[in-house]
Amino acid sequence: MVQIVNVLRGPIHSSEIPDWDIEDDGFGLPYGEGFVLSVTIRDERGVLSEEDLIFQDFDDAVEIVEHFCDQIIPLNWEDTF
Repeated sequence: MVQIVNVLRGPIHSSEIPDWDIEDDGFGLPYGEGFVLSVTIRDERGVLSEEDLIFQDFDDAVEIVEHFCDQIIPLNWEDTF
């Protein structure tokens, strides 16, 4: 499990991402139906890195952004990178 420690950018609609495949993004979301958050994560070893998280629902992406507007407590994230 990793932790999200900061949101760097987003949410950005998939139509704003130049490398997003027009047919499918590779994550099962068609063009124009996804949102991207660029975040800083900390892995199990404590190493920080920048990753992009893909969301189908805008509200799910905004929920993470709002978490960091109110506090600096990291969020546990179970997806793998």
